[in-house]
Amino acid sequence: MFVSHSYAGEFLDDIEDAELFSFLSRFGRNTNAFLLSYGGYRWFKATAPPALIGYTHRGRTIIVVGDPLCAPGDARAVLTAFVRALGPRRRIAFVLASAWLVPTLHALGYGTIRVGSDPCFDLARWTPRGNRAKGVRNPANRARRAGVVIAPYRADLGRDKRQEAALHDCATAWLQDRRALPLRFLIDCQPLRHATARRYFLARHAGQVVGFVACSPIYGRAGWYLEDVIRRSDAPYGVTELLVVSALAALREEGATMATLGIAPLFEPDPDRCPLARRVMSQLFRLAAKPFYNICGLARFKAKFAPSWWEPVYVASLPTRLTPLMALDILGAFPNGGLSVLVSARVLRAFRRNGGHASRTGTGRSASRHPGESSNVGTHGPGSPGRTG
Repeated sequence: MFVSHSYAGEFLDDIEDAELFSFLSRFGRNTNAFLLSYGGYRWFKATAPPALIGYTHRGRTIIVVGDPLCAPGDARAVLTAFVRALGPRRRIAFVLASAWLVPTLHALGYGTIRVGSDPCFDLARWTPRGNRAKGVRNPANRARRAGVVIAPYRADLGRDKRQEAALHDCATAWLQDRRALPLRFLIDCQPLRHATARRYFLARHAGQVVGFVACSPIYGRAGWYLEDVIRRSDAPYGVTELLVVSALAALREEGATMATLGIAPLFEPDPDRCPLARRVMSQLFRLAAKPFYNICGLARFKAKFAPSWWEPVYVASLPTRLTPLMALDILGAFPNGGLSVLVSARVLRAFRRNGGHASRTGTGRSASRHPGESSNVGTHGPGSPGRTG
């Protein structure tokens, strides 16, 4: 373990779960904060003021996931100590940073870019009624009529090996159907990791688990992140919609105040108010990502649940300008083995889908029957954050 006491903190190669969860329970307001518990990070820990930063690195870029786990009023002091401890000539990027952190980042010389929006639900008031939620209500009703039943599973009340095996089999089938590599930190599919801290909702049809939702806590907001939304390819139509609606209703009954489906990359809820330059850049990124990821389909899928509000999500960089090298370092940190492995996996997937012949139309078409249901990079990226299937 490398430890430095030069400034108001120390660098650690690892941290005990008990200590990490202590920080999460006190300071975990970022919707992706729980994903730090999945491992694979290095840590900067401060004691005065108390704070914890989870990060990884690629090339010369330090990549921080989400926000620092600290009191908002201490963020400036903590980030200043972090930068000093790293030493000069370091590039730093915050990925999936929250809006509350942006003024502090600007004051410290960081540049910020809005990279998407989190669809959030006020559980006390949200209900899938009216025209806005018609695209959710109709598929959910069809799944009910087909005999799909949603049942909760709480590992904190007692582990059930049969239920967990069925859940694991469903997740495995989902991954194999896509023939995609699991991405590393924010999109790594680990539905049973820290199971006792999470909530599960399983969809059963004809005696088989055909889908599930795995929810992770957002401790600092009495909320939940519907992190994994998974279904088998042969599941009845509407299973995904029924799972999400049922999970939100059950979490509300438990006393939760909010929930989110995770980031919709590059989505602007009010694009007319977005600066022209950002609209143009977002469209260029969508076109560039199209062969590898269905960004527009994912945004449409999440929007049809009629969220109560959308929260902006940012990438921040120091130096102020996000350079091409930093962008490549961030992208290279996503999949195991780097960006080239992700590209190769997508090309191989398209090759297999076309029976061994190259596709003339690109590699971006989803394997899902429902266009809006697709893997959530960031979305459980550092991708959604959440996967929808």
